[in-house]
Amino acid sequence: MKNGGMVLYAYACASGLVALAALNCGSGVREDAKESPPQPEKSTAEAGIDPVVETDGGAPDAAIEAGTPRFATKPADWTLPVYGDGVYAPNQLGMDGCWSTLDIDGDHKPDLVATCDPAKFQTAFGTTEAPLWKVYKNTGTGFDRNAVDWPVPVHSKGLYATNLNTGSNVWTTMDIDGDGKLDLVVTSDPKGFYEPFGTSAAPLWKVYKNTGSGFERNSIDWTIPVYQDGISATSASTALGRHWTTMDIDGDGKPEIVITADPSTGGKVFGTSGAPVWKIFRNTGTGFDRTGIDWAVPADSGTYGINDANVSTADRQWSTTDIDGDGKPDLVMSSDPARSNVPFGSETAPAWKIYKNLGTGFDRSGTDWRVPVTPERIDRTSSMSSGRRWSTLDLDGDGKADLVVTTDPSGGDKPYGTDSSPIWRLYPNTGSGFDTTALAWKIPSQRESINATTSGDLSTSWATIDLDGDGRLDLVVTEDPDLAKHKQPFGTQAAPVWHFYRGTR
Repeated sequence: MKNGGMVLYAYACASGLVALAALNCGSGVREDAKESPPQPEKSTAEAGIDPVVETDGGAPDAAIEAGTPRFATKPADWTLPVYGDGVYAPNQLGMDGCWSTLDIDGDHKPDLVATCDPAKFQTAFGTTEAPLWKVYKNTGTGFDRNAVDWPVPVHSKGLYATNLNTGSNVWTTMDIDGDGKLDLVVTSDPKGFYEPFGTSAAPLWKVYKNTGSGFERNSIDWTIPVYQDGISATSASTALGRHWTTMDIDGDGKPEIVITADPSTGGKVFGTSGAPVWKIFRNTGTGFDRTGIDWAVPADSGTYGINDANVSTADRQWSTTDIDGDGKPDLVMSSDPARSNVPFGSETAPAWKIYKNLGTGFDRSGTDWRVPVTPERIDRTSSMSSGRRWSTLDLDGDGKADLVVTTDPSGGDKPYGTDSSPIWRLYPNTGSGFDTTALAWKIPSQRESINATTSGDLSTSWATIDLDGDGRLDLVVTEDPDLAKHKQPFGTQAAPVWHFYRGTR
């Protein structure tokens, strides 16, 4: 499993976590799904794609081209198990239940994993001595309504979630050894407070391997590097100048520990102003090297330099993401620090600066990455502000992240198009930038506008995720927007379903 930091599933991919179905964070596509036999060309009429999309007032929008893929026009029912008061979102941790949608068995399809007994507050299934999660396998058309027991280790707090970060209880579910299956990684000793296991001179995490049918109940010691006050989580960014993350920065299929700031200097990047570096601690398959190697990063005019993997401030916007689809995360600086939240380039030819991943560091010479001219000014890889919503994800399934603008800035917080025929604007990734001409990506029409790739507000919930494991992103509406059915899926209490709009080519 590659963890290159796509903004795809909106849940900390860059840190090595897999919260939705991030089968391959480096490219967004399973390796076995990249190649497909050639298909005969279809006309737009045969493909069911409108040759012209009309926008407000019914006038054709010349900036939109026809012939692009889209989500299916009508939803299919995706079966759900009966759990608590209803599974109304892909992920939940709260009073009404604990569940996650993730590929826990390594078959490239996300399963529904219920981690706490809804009849007991924040308590795993099973017994104290033999705790369990309930796994509802992905059948390709829904989740099996009958669960299989998934053994989890004994923990003083009780492992009632796939990920938790609360003081003395910090753990996550991630593929730490690169075998394609998610392991359970406990990073903080519950006897302390944000402290790893082991000693200050020889710190450790506890890793419970995934057997394919559960987690081993006996842990292995996973070595971690020595760092001020200890690395007690997979990622952190603190006011004390301690910044690190866990991601596959070198593209070898295993996550590394990447320490990006030197706490002895108040949180500045390591190295010198002319030759800044991060410290990389390689994954050996049984732990992280305790000796770091230098990873070149570009110079920056700011006080602290490039001292974190991802930053979004008033005058700085950058992220670590695989922008070119080669399976290695690049450093993407998306706003010009001299102009505050404005891309590089000019008004008529805006650009981001891309610092390519060379396998041993980032190229210190940036190259221009063209972005389209839009009223929003695309100054970051993703935005969820009202009326300014876009994401960077592989929507067309070619293995490269595209720019997807989901709201029309002139239409409030609604998508482009009309209420009856809404669309997102897709700017395909050309390998050296985003196409400056948008394609119309059709989305379903419903009472609550689908105005983002992933949402979860008080009235409805949806996500863009490869739910059926075919290598293409689907749109999954998980909550019935009927106000009388707040926090309820579609269907009935006895036969609940999500609405599944398959991604098509």
